[in-house]
Amino acid sequence: MSSIAPHEETRLNILNELSRCIREQGYFSQPVTVDRNSLVVLDGMHRVSALKNLHCLRISACLIDYSDPSIDLAAWYRTFRTPQPIESLIASITELGIDSSSSSRLDDAFNGLKAREITAILASNNKSYTVGSEIKRIDESYDVINLIEEALVAEGCSVRYETEFESMKKLRLGGVDLVLMTPVIKKSEVIGVAKSGRLFSPKATRHIIPARPINIEVPLDLLTDISISVEEADSWLVNHLRNRRPTFTPLRSGFKNKRYDEETCVLED
Repeated sequence: MSSIAPHEETRLNILNELSRCIREQGYFSQPVTVDRNSLVVLDGMHRVSALKNLHCLRISACLIDYSDPSIDLAAWYRTFRTPQPIESLIASITELGIDSSSSSRLDDAFNGLKAREITAILASNNKSYTVGSEIKRIDESYDVINLIEEALVAEGCSVRYETEFESMKKLRLGGVDLVLMTPVIKKSEVIGVAKSGRLFSPKATRHIIPARPINIEVPLDLLTDISISVEEADSWLVNHLRNRRPTFTPLRSGFKNKRYDEETCVLED
């Protein structure tokens, strides 16, 4: 596992819970997604760290060509439930030294976000504010976004991470009170940050990968036993997958309480 490089930080509570679940199950279910050329982990930072916590020597990975245009990169918006007015929360953000400005048109603010003239947008159904200044380094911008998120949580807001479409739909329908709209990172920036040894804050990237494989159920013994060679582990995995039946699920389907934007390939007995 030492040859692969993460690009995002992990959160301790998520990591501890995932480590516990994998240990109790006794198998590893979903392979991490790795760019075969750079060996940067694109999806599965918590899974990598969880297996390291469990003293695994190797990990199951889905190797992809990151330059393939069918592999898309999107953002995670932050959605909030809060009884407080947006103006009060903007004041808390301003106290952190983060610039903010009221925006009369959300479309104009969004164009500024796409052009990276601002760091993020905080929007309610009635008002929107641009926050942060022009983006110089995208990883530093996500550090600011993380500070904003922490400030809102400290003010009593509950936070969830949603796709761009679902976030704005819930805002229109009253399912959430606020949306923190974030910039989309470029593929070259993902590789550049990972190779530099820096890390994005959690939930910076959302990769959409056609036919994502899940439910492979690789025993932990195969990943931890030092007497098993890589060649033997690979051979076991190939035979194991041959004996499992692939079922393809449509876009935005769920599996074991998790929803996927892309088509998935569920491997079943």
